[in-house]
Amino acid sequence: MTRTLFLSAALIALSSAAIADPNTSHVLNNQKALASVFGSMDITVHDVDTVAGQAVAAGNTATAQTVNANMNATSRQKLKAPVTAQATTNAQQVRVATTTANAVGNGLTAAVSNGSQTVSASQKAKAGAPVTATTKSTVRRSTIAAAGATAVANMAELQARNGASHAFVSQEGTANVKAAVDAEACCSNTASASANASGAVINAASENAYQRLDSSQKNNAEETTASVDLYVNGAENVVGSASASGTAINLSGGQVAADAAGYQENTATVKGESYVTVGGSWSGTAASSASGVGNQIVAQNRGADLNVNHTQNNTGRVETYAHFVGGAGGVGAATATSIGNSFTGAVCTECGPANLNGQVNQTNSGAINASGMIVMPSGAMAVGSSSAIGNSATFIVGPRGN
Repeated sequence: MTRTLFLSAALIALSSAAIADPNTSHVLNNQKALASVFGSMDITVHDVDTVAGQAVAAGNTATAQTVNANMNATSRQKLKAPVTAQATTNAQQVRVATTTANAVGNGLTAAVSNGSQTVSASQKAKAGAPVTATTKSTVRRSTIAAAGATAVANMAELQARNGASHAFVSQEGTANVKAAVDAEACCSNTASASANASGAVINAASENAYQRLDSSQKNNAEETTASVDLYVNGAENVVGSASASGTAINLSGGQVAADAAGYQENTATVKGESYVTVGGSWSGTAASSASGVGNQIVAQNRGADLNVNHTQNNTGRVETYAHFVGGAGGVGAATATSIGNSFTGAVCTECGPANLNGQVNQTNSGAINASGMIVMPSGAMAVGSSSAIGNSATFIVGPRGN
């Protein structure tokens, strides 16, 4: 018997009569997921035009949205039980087949438009509460066949437009995370499979709004793994990709200054594995890519200053494997990239004067390995690349496209 539990809460503003500032809403969210969460979708068809299967599972979710107003939001989320999403498709003949599984331990979204928000968030995913997303797709004949799986222990989404956002986000995880895709297709124009796994993710975006992000991310699980096993018998274009990260921050802004400061720590083994096999004759491009990073930051701003102060510490092992095996065909490619700590900061001066200021401290003591392999008897081209890097920092100032 399938048992499904989906715990979600929308933050409700308290009465303004009890608040000192009548122009600002104040909300408090406390969530604990103590029982297992399981979401599944199983589709079996013979001859249909389109198949779209999705399975979603979440331990705790919360959303705070403000329009033409101000809000102070406090959120505390704890995950102490497994979260699993499982999606399966078995199709004989379809035009388009899409199968996805998404699992999130703790999820928070805070968004403001034409106002200001202050967010204080804590997310904890405990050991013994693994977050797993698995997708199994078998499509005998199709035009497009796509399969994907995403698993994240702690995730925070911050958005601001025409106002201001100041967020304090703390993410701690000892829960193992796994995203896995097992896909098989035949006679497809395009076949793809992707898996993404992360211990902690913060996505922060602003437009014409001041943004400040103070964060602490710790991924102290045993493993964070993304894997893809894709087999295609006859196709024009094939793509298999697996991406895993211990901690990650993606910050973007426009027209107004953005500030970011914080600490990232990864002690888990981070692994990305992509195995792509193409049987029979094929044309176009068939690619297998795998990426793994202990701690990652991508911060960018357009037409205004970007100020950063971050410390990254990786002690976990980072491993990637990208394998491609194919018969006679077109272009076969395999790319494997492993990085202990990665930082990219960029400002675009084309939209207005902008400076990139601050410092980044990176320490890596984990083993970093990247491995790639290509096997094909004949074809147009074989392209392979493997990169293993302890610490990587990139600073870019200039017009768009640099």
